[in-house]
Formats: sequence, structure tokens, C-alpha cells
Amino acid sequence: MVDHNVNLRNSISNELDRLVETGTQLASALRSVEGPVETFREGYEEWYSEACHVVRDVMPLRFEDFQHYYYREKGDSIQKLLGEASIPMNSPLQDLMDMAPKQHDKLLSLYTSQLGILRATMTAINGRLFEIAEMVQADLFDNELDAATHLAENGYLRAAGAVAGVVLETHLKSVAIKYKITIAKKNPTINVYNVELKKNSVIDQAQSRHIEMLGDLRNKCDHAHREDPTTEEIKDLISGVDKVIKSIY
Repeated sequence: MVDHNVNLRNSISNELDRLVETGTQLASALRSVEGPVETFREGYEEWYSEACHVVRDVMPLRFEDFQHYYYREKGDSIQKLLGEASIPMNSPLQDLMDMAPKQHDKLLSLYTSQLGILRATMTAINGRLFEIAEMVQADLFDNELDAATHLAENGYLRAAGAVAGVVLETHLKSVAIKYKITIAKKNPTINVYNVELKKNSVIDQAQSRHIEMLGDLRNKCDHAHREDPTTEEIKDLISGVDKVIKSIY
């Protein structure tokens, strides 16, 4: 599940990079002396539609500004300037490339401001990506714990405990990644994550003891030579893991 979240963050980040790169290419086309308006017009509308969704979701406080650069009732806007540059059919092709220098400068200024807002989302989105990933992960964990509960209700206590243990370990790993905690051990266990999170003041003593208890219950489920876990122990493990993933993040 951590790998899934990393892939999700990379996917969103890559999409934003692509949108910014496209916007930068459009700005270059607009600065070009060879037919800037037509070249810009060809890609701008699609770019604007995609960028609107990103700005609205990541930087809602700047969304109105972003829209106003495109259209406003009073004053210049990108839509108005592109409309004024439209040429009736049957006009010479050269006319299509013409725009008064003053109008062109206004268009470039408005679009540069719009692109600047989109670029600012690249900084803002780092924090939002973790929020998105955490929401997705929480849904996945809920499903896993539901499965563990179902297994326990049908008498598969060790399997239920093993599933809950995987959820706990995976969650602690994601917390360690979030706080940039380096884990030296190659295959860290719940206990290793617990120690490192406590050492780095991510969790307090009471939380650490609770996680240690959950880790012991998980180990009891994983090792067949130990006595079987009880129904109550598995219930405690599942409810305890649920508490951890909702309170430590």
C-alpha cells in the first residue's frame, strides 16, 4: 500500500509537470515573432481547461484570479484579446498572424500571470499529495481491517491477526516515510518502526507501548508454534490497529 501511495503521488506530480511544461511551451510560442497568436490559440483552450481543475483543487484561494485572467466583464482578458485577434474567413493568412504589439503584450502579460499561478501549485501540491495519499490509504486500510474482522468472525484467528499486522506495519512505514525517518534495518518490523518513531518524537510513550502490545499480538498470530490467539486478542488487535491508523499520521 505504501508503494501504491508513492505511485499515486508520482502520477499526480508527473501530470502537473506535464501541464506546466505545456504551459511553458505555449508561452514560448506567444513570445515568438512567427505567428504567435494562432500557434498559442491552438493549444491554449485545452491547456486552460486542464489547468483550471488543478488550480481549483490545489489552490482554491487563487482559482478566482486564475479565471479572471481568462475572462472578466470589464478590462482586458485572454478570451477578449484572442477574440479580437480572430480573423473572418477568406482573410489573407498573414492577417491571422497579426496582432497589435500593445495587444500582444497584454495577452502575454495576462497569460504569464496565469502560468505563474499554475507553477505555484507545484510547491503547494507537495503537502496536498500527502493528504490525498493518506485518504486513499485510509480507505484501503479500512477494507483490509474489514477483511480481518470477517476472517475472525469465521474462526480464522491467525489469518485475521496476520492481516491486521500487515496493515499496522505498512501504516508505520508510511508515517516514517512522511517524517523522513531513515530506517537502517533492511526488513524492519513493527517494533523497529515503533522504536524509531518514538526516538524521533513522532509518537509518545503511551502510543509506543500500545504499538508494542499490538506487535506482540501480531507475532503470536504469525508463529504457529505459539499458543493460538484468542478471539478477544484478535478483536483487540484489529481495534487497536484501527485506532493507530486514525490517530498517528
